[in-house]
Amino acid sequence: MLHRFSVLVAFCALVVIVSGAVITSSKEAIAAENATLVETPAGMDLHPALGIGMSVLTFALAVWLWTTKRMALQAMAMVAVVLAGADVWVVLRPPLDSSLVVLHAWLAPVFFTSLVAVARFTSSNWMLEPELVDDRGLRFLRPLAIGAPPLVLVQIVLGAMYRHKEASVFWHMAGALLVSLATLIASMVVIQQYPAHRVLRNSATVLMSVVLVQVGLGVAAFTMQLLETENTLALAISTVSHVATGNLTLAASLVFTLEVQRCMKTAFTRV
Repeated sequence: MLHRFSVLVAFCALVVIVSGAVITSSKEAIAAENATLVETPAGMDLHPALGIGMSVLTFALAVWLWTTKRMALQAMAMVAVVLAGADVWVVLRPPLDSSLVVLHAWLAPVFFTSLVAVARFTSSNWMLEPELVDDRGLRFLRPLAIGAPPLVLVQIVLGAMYRHKEASVFWHMAGALLVSLATLIASMVVIQQYPAHRVLRNSATVLMSVVLVQVGLGVAAFTMQLLETENTLALAISTVSHVATGNLTLAASLVFTLEVQRCMKTAFTRV
């Protein structure tokens, strides 16, 4: 039940993130139609309400996790509560200037990913002894896996800064290239070297699939902006999907890192 509730809370966090992306896309569509028009996008009041509800769910999850005897889960619970409170404070504190936009871009995906980590740590499979494998001389694999989540997070922030006109698209595109190379190389190496290891193979396959989808959505959104398409609905859908998949990419990269660290010899002690 704890694992199922953790999955539910993580899913709700993703819904809140998507609602924020919808509001941002609505602002851009309004500005594109009339640069002098000041209008409140539909759902502007819904996003803070969802954020508050999300904080309540997170606090309930934290209380539940605190009843366990595992210190790592208790620490994750405290982290999740602090992130949820800080994120809601950013959203509710007007005006949302550029510095707070960047802070919000950091907090939201880290909060969502921490909930995904809690869901993984509370799963029944995590309680089992891992099937250990040798690194087969691939000394670069573990550092590459550890570096993937921070790279994805920086890329998410660069994307948020580009959407809010705080940075050039060049940095976002350069980050996309770096993240794609790092995650795809790590995933392909794991799939090729450990095809019989179900946990490693599945986590690598999920990461590779999500990254490829994310790259496709990013190319589609950027292409529509270059073409100055009048179909703002299609542009909004691609942008919102790109934001949501970016958060899923961060979560998938973290799960991949956890599995690599857990299943390879000399891995850290499991939670």
